[in-house]
Amino acid sequence: MIRKSSGNIVYMVDNSALDIRKREVEQRRAVVQRLVRIIMYLGKQGLAFRGYRHEDAHALKDNDVNHGNFLELVKLVAESDDRVKEQIDRIVETSKKTRLKRENDRKIVGNYGRGSLVTFLSHGITTRI
Repeated sequence: MIRKSSGNIVYMVDNSALDIRKREVEQRRAVVQRLVRIIMYLGKQGLAFRGYRHEDAHALKDNDVNHGNFLELVKLVAESDDRVKEQIDRIVETSKKTRLKRENDRKIVGNYGRGSLVTFLSHGITTRI
């Protein structure tokens, strides 16, 4: 039986993991609070959230493009808040990986979706009739 005392290695590892988890939760909570404040500001001012195009997360690093009111305000806050900046960087990297995976999947499978399948089946049925 393992005793939970300050000298026990399992106890120390568990506490260390809990401390890390608490810090992550606090950081994400702070980011969400900033995002809620941005949303409240846009709502109060009656401004649209979205822009015309370029709203993909992987394109957020492109400063020559207007990403819309919400994302531009998030980028502005990220310039002075390291926690928001870290979260944006993480999201951009994840988005890039997802985009590359999708592009690779398209190369393997092709651009055949449900529409092509429906067209193929409908041609088969009409030729039999």
